[in-house]
Amino acid sequence: MQIFARNLTGRTLTLSCDKSTRIESIKDQIYTADNEDGNGISPPQQRIIYGGRQLCDSRTIEDYNIQQFSTLHVTGSLSGGELVYKFIVVVFSIAFGVPILKYVYRQYVSKLIESATESIANAQKRATERVSGAGRRVTNNRLSGRFK
Repeated sequence: MQIFARNLTGRTLTLSCDKSTRIESIKDQIYTADNEDGNGISPPQQRIIYGGRQLCDSRTIEDYNIQQFSTLHVTGSLSGGELVYKFIVVVFSIAFGVPILKYVYRQYVSKLIESATESIANAQKRATERVSGAGRRVTNNRLSGRFK
């Protein structure tokens, strides 16, 4: 049977397999077909998505109920990312001679606090605007004579 694999560049690859084919062999086929120009993603780095789910290497096509002419989406796996962030922080701290990590942390925390404060203030404002009695605004501790 034939299935299709679409990579991040939008290129669609045609793969031939049967129902008992494992996902790891599909990854190998994708790598050999996509690596003609040297830009292919190696099989351990590939993530194959079908129906919104990431496919496990040890399972077969039949396990995921992949039918003929179905399209699999191939992406690269994101491993870590923390190393890149630490590298950027170290480069900035060496280049500018300032403790950049503390600065980034303070900026991040201050933005979080600022957005939370704005959200609470907006919620309080909307709540007091909606609570009214006989056309008059009802304050926290006083109710108009009608509601007593």
